[in-house]
Amino acid sequence: MRKTVLLSYNPKEHCSQAFLEKFQPGELIHYFPEATKPSLICAYKEDQLLFHHGSPDYDLIRTHADNGAHIIVNEESYIDDLITFASKHSDITTAYDDMENYKALFLKAETKRHLKSKNIRAPHLIDSITDIKDNKTYMMKPNLAAGAQGARVLKGYQLKDIYTTTENISDYCIEEYIEGTIYHFDVFVYKNEIFSIGCGKYRVPPINFYQHQEVSSILLPSTSPEWHIIESYIFEILLSFNSLPGGVLHTEVCISDTDNLPYLIEINPRTPGGKVYYAYDRMYNINLHDLHFWAQADVDFEVPSFRQPKAYYAWAYFPSQIGKVRSLNPFIPQHGSEIMMSEYFSAPGDTTTSIKSFRDKDYCLVIAHNNFDHLNKDFQTFKTFKPANYEQ
Repeated sequence: MRKTVLLSYNPKEHCSQAFLEKFQPGELIHYFPEATKPSLICAYKEDQLLFHHGSPDYDLIRTHADNGAHIIVNEESYIDDLITFASKHSDITTAYDDMENYKALFLKAETKRHLKSKNIRAPHLIDSITDIKDNKTYMMKPNLAAGAQGARVLKGYQLKDIYTTTENISDYCIEEYIEGTIYHFDVFVYKNEIFSIGCGKYRVPPINFYQHQEVSSILLPSTSPEWHIIESYIFEILLSFNSLPGGVLHTEVCISDTDNLPYLIEINPRTPGGKVYYAYDRMYNINLHDLHFWAQADVDFEVPSFRQPKAYYAWAYFPSQIGKVRSLNPFIPQHGSEIMMSEYFSAPGDTTTSIKSFRDKDYCLVIAHNNFDHLNKDFQTFKTFKPANYEQ
């Protein structure tokens, strides 16, 4: 029987117990020295294999999958190598096998080229230094990165210097910078049918995390005007593909301050980051990671109803500051929100010297309220909340 291979960083943290019963951790079958890669774990149960931690060794997977394997993922950085490997081995299949332009789902510049070919609105992509105007503002970000890592907002004259001195410039997506409000819109794809899960509004652009502002979003009611504007736009984009992989697609969109129209920032073929998935799981009584993996595995199941929730959610990661932590502060909602998760990642005496990713945070918070307006008032207080006091 063909085995299903799951490639995921931490399924124990994210997936349900019922799901993990089919993917129990087993014997250590391969080890990479710490200087290069961490351990690769393989587990057998019935017809299942589990690999996690570190870059996948596809030859090793194939060795242990005597009758072939269907490989499922929740990490966009795996996809290109995975599909290249699968194209050379007829006994290896993926959720992307029927896609003509699968790279447009996870390589940011390729996404914008795809939209241009379909005459769908998107930020203007810079493909040549001659396209750059000195006084215009641009966004430069790695083609394959998450959590706003490596993203930079630059004036044209700054970008020209970087453009000529950066090796492998094709590894970056460079496009016009759209001033506006940023949202995430998450959908679920099953047997090529698209289901809307939810729409979240960021309080400030996620890139501001690296300027010591929190990354946070509030999940909007499905009756909100932004929801419907973004949903229509995202469906237009997704329906422009000849087919879609099963599972969750996490998209980010900016509604422009200039024309009030949505512009795609990126598509990610994975579950949303931060604590968005945590909020969805509780809003709809589901496990989003389970759904993502089952849909990729092409298992028959009933798609849950993503109905209007009984409670609304907001979440935040508060970045560490540069210096030494003196003391910690509690978050106290002023408008009746319930604290669903409160976790400190810093303690008095800890020292931070730099912020490199969303992992460099002092505090994680999730709040909920059955009244959206009250929740939003507490959400807005994230602007002034400081989870830690630092020594001067």
